[in-house]
Amino acid sequence: MNTKINIVLYEPEIVGNVGSIMQTCVAINAKLHLIEPLGLFLDDRFIIRSSANYFEFLQYESYADWNSFLSKNPHANLFFSTIYGQNCMATLFWTLFM
Repeated sequence: MNTKINIVLYEPEIVGNVGSIMQTCVAINAKLHLIEPLGLFLDDRFIIRSSANYFEFLQYESYADWNSFLSKNPHANLFFSTIYGQNCMATLFWTLFM
């Protein structure tokens, strides 16, 4: 991984959320990493439904599991986010980039 933003989705399940994150990745020129198992199929039906206008511009890679992701990205600087987190992501942003 390089200095560009990389967004990693671990076992994503909600098709609409993945589609929105794909759009965001294209808009900000970020690479999307999808860690299986996925709660969706990256087939023509999904692409047409959620990302027809921009899928060709999406930079993404999928991985069989978490260990596969780590082995292909050994020097990744990782930050984790969850709905159960204690800290606001905006605080992290200001700490890192300002």
